[in-house]
Amino acid sequence: MTGSRIHLGKVVRFGRVMASGAGAVAALGFVIALAACGGEGARVDEPTVLVQDSAGVRVILNSDPRAVRSGAGVEAWTVDPSPVLDIDGGEAGFGLISDVVVLGDGTIMVGDAHLRHIRLFAPDGAARTVVGRQGQGPGEFEAIDALISVGGDTAAVWDSRLARYTLVSAEGGLGRQVRLEPTGERARATPLGILPDGAILAADDPRLMPEDERYRADIGLVVYDAAGAFVREVTRVPGVEMWNWVWEMGVTPSTVPFGRPTVYAADGDHVWVGTNDGYRIDRLSTGGDLIASARVDRAARPLRPTVIEGYKAAERAKASSGAAAKGGNDIFGMMAEDAPYPDVLPHYDALQVDGVGRLWVRDYVVDPEAPTRYVVFAPDGRVVATAELPARFRVEHIADDRVLGVWRDDFDVERVRAYRLSR
Repeated sequence: MTGSRIHLGKVVRFGRVMASGAGAVAALGFVIALAACGGEGARVDEPTVLVQDSAGVRVILNSDPRAVRSGAGVEAWTVDPSPVLDIDGGEAGFGLISDVVVLGDGTIMVGDAHLRHIRLFAPDGAARTVVGRQGQGPGEFEAIDALISVGGDTAAVWDSRLARYTLVSAEGGLGRQVRLEPTGERARATPLGILPDGAILAADDPRLMPEDERYRADIGLVVYDAAGAFVREVTRVPGVEMWNWVWEMGVTPSTVPFGRPTVYAADGDHVWVGTNDGYRIDRLSTGGDLIASARVDRAARPLRPTVIEGYKAAERAKASSGAAAKGGNDIFGMMAEDAPYPDVLPHYDALQVDGVGRLWVRDYVVDPEAPTRYVVFAPDGRVVATAELPARFRVEHIADDRVLGVWRDDFDVERVRAYRLSR
């Protein structure tokens, strides 16, 4: 991959040259060691510890924003307690909201994975129309997994079962359907974004199952042309952490509970990629060049035994069909008992780019009933804020002054809500 190897050149701290070459390595090690010596509860006055600019790659090591003194450059954002927009879906309500996108004219498009249709709402929440139904023909869907803005008044509706997307306009008009060419017998691609030239950026999972008990099979970041034909591979990254459960019915591949996920966020003709190998998120061009690497000097949280026991209890409580049970034992509970568990939690589990190019990184969610927390990076990789959003609220769209997403009540009924950002 072009530019994937980082060569140490000059090391800059707020525009001042500190060291170069071998001295840069020593300076970087010294700064990291100094930060580590601060201990629990230590506070720092500068949010950005080190900026290293070498061979065209910008590497920014940020202090843990939880340790930055108030007023030292990292803002704390929340949202106003009352939503500025609340869409309940009318008499029919929503089945299971898979995604929400806001188009250029403010139209709100909601994908319903259960009812397999698209709901369109005016910017003020007024219902407009419904598009689609279950099926395989034009305007029909077997699955609605994601909505991807393609600019202007159009979004692409991704159907993983049919491996195609359908363009839908703000008025509900149907555009072309595009199937993504498979790259392998079992490979499955998931679009991440539509590039400015109409090409498609996707994560291509070859769905390999190594014989190792625990593994992270590589995922390819790939580009397809506007017609869905494979063009090139951008790079390869480790996928979600997996393990092979060996039991009396055979071998069942499964994700490791609390294992490291790999997450992506498309950003124009670039993509942010985080693999949870430390607190690091890389920005790459779709040509494969590493442009920037944003990092945070933060230790991973330990995975506590109480959290593991809570997870096992939840898995045992899942209802299982007769086909999924053996000898009266619940398959999910059995798998949870046998699963490997990491010592620490992943750092993050979601990335999102807002309307002005900032990257929002969600802290790994352990308790789905608790508020969610984010670290917000400027486009150049500097931490500029932390944000806390309401419990039971899943962010789908972030503008400069508000966030929009899916909120669920105590009965797990979903609504589309928007909250005003308070800085």
